[in-house]
Amino acid sequence: MRDNGGGQLGKYEFEGIKNHAQMVALYTDWYNFVKPDEKHRKSPTMAAGISDWLWSMEDIAALVGVAALAPGKRRPQKTRVAQGGSNDGD
Repeated sequence: MRDNGGGQLGKYEFEGIKNHAQMVALYTDWYNFVKPDEKHRKSPTMAAGISDWLWSMEDIAALVGVAALAPGKRRPQKTRVAQGGSNDGD
């Protein structure tokens, strides 16, 4: 991160920190509710008696109000045209 002189975070630096915090929260939810333990075949919340079933990521997305995105048609990629000079390999 570059120093912007004022000691405050810039717009993009703050967005990065916010995104990181959201990913940590999502990973924590996945680990505690979705991922079963290999030995006991239960998630940590099932072992603690908080939940009696193994959750899916769709269940967690429904809690935070995120609709599952269906894969849509992709846009065609833009092709790059070489600028200035030839590419002979010289």
